[in-house]
Amino acid sequence: MSKRVLFYLVICVSVLFYVSPVFSVPPAPWELDEIDGKPAPNFEMQSINGNTVSLSSIKGKVVLLNFWATWCPPCKEEMPSMDALYKMFKNDNFVVLAATSNSSSDVKKFAQKNHVSFQFLLDPKNKIAKSFKVYMLPVTFLISKEGVIVKKYIGAQNWTESAIVNDVKKLL
Repeated sequence: MSKRVLFYLVICVSVLFYVSPVFSVPPAPWELDEIDGKPAPNFEMQSINGNTVSLSSIKGKVVLLNFWATWCPPCKEEMPSMDALYKMFKNDNFVVLAATSNSSSDVKKFAQKNHVSFQFLLDPKNKIAKSFKVYMLPVTFLISKEGVIVKKYIGAQNWTESAIVNDVKKLL
């Protein structure tokens, strides 16, 4: 991991602890490991367009669920490659969902400015993030068509690198 990415990661985690009371007592890091291979917690969130999205409503699709924030530099940095991954597989029962506690207006501005085409969901009290044991940003989960957490990615990623593309292909 480059020093720059690590620096941004430390900044994001620090800010997260000061800004969000939900994360004031984070789960232990090993708790995040305990959810691999288990069914993903079902959720229901509003999209920035006002639609309700639940995990159960998209069962049968491979889901990449990203927890991020508009104030998090590594989160913003990974969005273009995440959008590229989405465009690669969007016609193959693949969905990318980006969940945040930011306001709808802030997320809409971000999406328009950055020309991101996947769905943004609102988790205003971090209830869903907490159910996934997210204690830092960004964290992303790859969820199978059956709703099982197959893999988690901690920190910013290049979503078009071959290992990640192959992770997705295996599930399609």
